[in-house]
Amino acid sequence: MKNMDWNLLNSFLAVASMGSLSKAAAFLGSTQPTIGRHIEQLETQLNVRLFDRTQKGYKITELGMQLAEQAKSMKQYADNISLIAAGKQQQVAGVIRITASEMVAVNHLPKAIRQIRNQHPEIHFEIVANNRTDNLLEREADIAIRMYQPNQDDLIIRKVNELQMGIYVSDKYPRFAEALKLTSQNLDEFFSHDFIGYDRDTLILDGFKQVGIKHNGKDVTKHIFTTRSDNHEVVWQSLLAGLGIGFQVVSSCQNQADLKQILTEFELGTMPIWVTAHKEVKTSRRIRLVYDRLCDYFASI
Repeated sequence: MKNMDWNLLNSFLAVASMGSLSKAAAFLGSTQPTIGRHIEQLETQLNVRLFDRTQKGYKITELGMQLAEQAKSMKQYADNISLIAAGKQQQVAGVIRITASEMVAVNHLPKAIRQIRNQHPEIHFEIVANNRTDNLLEREADIAIRMYQPNQDDLIIRKVNELQMGIYVSDKYPRFAEALKLTSQNLDEFFSHDFIGYDRDTLILDGFKQVGIKHNGKDVTKHIFTTRSDNHEVVWQSLLAGLGIGFQVVSSCQNQADLKQILTEFELGTMPIWVTAHKEVKTSRRIRLVYDRLCDYFASI
């Protein structure tokens, strides 16, 4: 097969091993529709039927079993080539210390680490849940996941994603029904509501500037936030509790039935994701492997 997409191969092997799209998606940290599309694409490219779809799940065909054995070998060879090309050895045992914001540490790092440890159980992880800027320079961490671009010269940084922001309200908010009716034509009514935001972080305020939203003819300040904190988990839980209108990553809110997006005509911009490491990433096989895998994970969310 020309121009093989290894994502299709990974999905095929996961479904072959676990017998269902949902279990394969959980194992890979993906979604069931994505895994299903991968299987269909692979079957189309190969022009064969790899699974029989049954009420109990996906039952691999005889030809599928033969291909799975070959695919396992191909995947191993591909992994070995990647390791050799990057100057790595098979032995990468040791500890990696990762720092990230509370929300990323809670909602994403466990999934990303599970994917890595499924293939490299000899790597152990320490997670530091904070948003300090000096962790890497002081060598308190090996890798940092940040929502802003670090500017220190002795760091390796890679921007891996841009997450769309939106305006949300919980059905627990006392003025929920009123919030659902808000439009961009009446900002006075909009600013009469309670809001949740950050204290020192200016991400939300910068979003207001980007779309030209002003309060009483002036730039919006943090004082509109009736509840504010720089702890992302506190902000998230405050939104869920109905303390006011909040500003969140769209993909994080899509599966929350009690949250509704409002004022969709406002494009608040995006939240970038930067994966950062000390320059030792160039010489440490273990750090480089984890760094690359984290970049792949956060690029896919």
